[in-house]
Amino acid sequence: MTIRDRYNRNCLRFELVFGLVSGPIVWVIFRTVFGTEMLVQVPTLYLTLAQIETTLLGFILTTLGVVFTQLNQPRFATARTHPSFNELWRIFVSTIKILGTGVIIALISSVSPSSEIMAVLSLSIAAAALLRVARCVWVLEAVIKASLE
Repeated sequence: MTIRDRYNRNCLRFELVFGLVSGPIVWVIFRTVFGTEMLVQVPTLYLTLAQIETTLLGFILTTLGVVFTQLNQPRFATARTHPSFNELWRIFVSTIKILGTGVIIALISSVSPSSEIMAVLSLSIAAAALLRVARCVWVLEAVIKASLE
């Protein structure tokens, strides 16, 4: 089994691990570049992450709504028979879960005392959510292309 086959089979797992690992790396870079003065601005970071993740959650839910309403259209018949069409729901549900988790953690972090652990966790989930949203856009593009064939 090649690396590409493993990635295709476990893409959501790989993206989650990459996102969770990248959070501490981003935090270390922030701490190195900005120093401890940045800790004063951490609540702003949480609120910004909550806003961005909520907006992306709305985008994903709207996209899912559009796909649901167009599903019975004749032009989607080809897309429905595509082998990766069932993968669409798994990816969207996973993205909704991680974006919802990110919003909740960012909001809880914004009202609790500043802690580096919460900052790293918020950044990690935001990175994983970004990868999931990118995957959703890619899958949506593939569905649209399949429906146009």
